[in-house]
Amino acid sequence: MKERLKKYAVLAGIVLVALFAFLKFRSCDKKKDTKTSSEGLNPGVVQKVIINPVKHTVTIVTPTKTETLFLPDRPSSIEINKEGETRLTSPQWGTELRPYAGLGFSEHPRLYLGVDWFYFKRFDTGVFLSEDKSLMCRAGLSFSYTVYDNLRATFGYGGNAVHFILSVRL
Repeated sequence: MKERLKKYAVLAGIVLVALFAFLKFRSCDKKKDTKTSSEGLNPGVVQKVIINPVKHTVTIVTPTKTETLFLPDRPSSIEINKEGETRLTSPQWGTELRPYAGLGFSEHPRLYLGVDWFYFKRFDTGVFLSEDKSLMCRAGLSFSYTVYDNLRATFGYGGNAVHFILSVRL
């Protein structure tokens, strides 16, 4: 029994040291991230383009204005012409085939698997499958909103029930 406790204590110590080291070195990255995402222009800089993949935004900073646009997780392009004007081309809506998984609740907690078929900015719509108490498979329609990065709040309807799901794109 004492040997088992010693093993757990050593394992807990290793985990704590690793966590402390991660947090210490992560603080260095946060300083770099803050400097990179600063909306101020350095002397001699005419424009700055800041891409934030977590918030799905792109910010274009010029001496006269700052413009922030939604940037979906689909191919986009940034073009700069000879006059120095920046143009962002990013699809804001369209069809897709993106699988997701989630945990949610209807009459009881459930696991969900689904596929998105259509997107409009942060909103997605598609279909899902979930198991019932009797382990029967239920299908339904889903409507999702991207909350943060790939984490989404999903509302669904299927099997004569309303479903509330916290989902992640795969």
